[in-house]
Amino acid sequence: MEAPTNAQKPTINNISAVGIIYPQFNPFRIFIEMKDSGYPRKAFATKLLCIGGNWIGTNAKSDANPRATYVREIYEELCLDRAIASTLELTQLFGDATVNYTVAKADVPATDEDVMDLNTIKASIAKNAAWFDDYLNFVPKTVFDRADPNNTVGDHRSLCSVFAVGLPNDLWIKLERLQKKFGNLSNESITVVTTLSEIVQTGWQTAWGQDRVLQDFFLNKINRKPKPIPRLVCEVENFPIMDSITMTRQAEGGFSSYDQYLARYEVLKRP
Repeated sequence: MEAPTNAQKPTINNISAVGIIYPQFNPFRIFIEMKDSGYPRKAFATKLLCIGGNWIGTNAKSDANPRATYVREIYEELCLDRAIASTLELTQLFGDATVNYTVAKADVPATDEDVMDLNTIKASIAKNAAWFDDYLNFVPKTVFDRADPNNTVGDHRSLCSVFAVGLPNDLWIKLERLQKKFGNLSNESITVVTTLSEIVQTGWQTAWGQDRVLQDFFLNKINRKPKPIPRLVCEVENFPIMDSITMTRQAEGGFSSYDQYLARYEVLKRP
């Protein structure tokens, strides 16, 4: 498909890359993260969020494409110690003041086996991350306003490139062991293992329009079964969706270079 002219290009704030991590034996169980109550975008505090990050800042300059951004973020974010994190990306995206912080994590020492297992898991994620779809995300100012009377963020448009990562069963077992031992495997957010059923039953909401992404992902997995399971179909139909936000699947995506994205979108914030 021919790239649009400059006059036709959609203008977006930034490009992000995230992944849905799941065991190959059960795609309705996922490893995901949650922003805590101190997250500056209060509309999305305590909401679920696919693990990943943004194509922005010094560390992103060498990213060839969204897949490279996702893999870099996995290696930067998943760890066993209480590393100091920073809100620098939010500063770059929204102008927030930069704050250093540490997230909650069990105060237990990591063994050599723990470190080796996490390194193997990260390598497997990097190897098996398969492009799922690209989405154009729109969050209107009203969503930020109703959660924060002091909000200064306006309408937000971005592109989100999504990857699906099916972990081999033995590595998923190791991932769950580490999650149980440390309670959190991220130095930026709070990781959790949850299921489609739990999300629907608790009404657990998902940030930044990624509820639509998860709904699409689960429906895709249902449709691949020889015979759809009615319970799963019902759960996907009742997946909790935050109102007023749109997440629109793009007709094309998964490009091998950011230059191909820049030919199609006017990106305001980038490395």
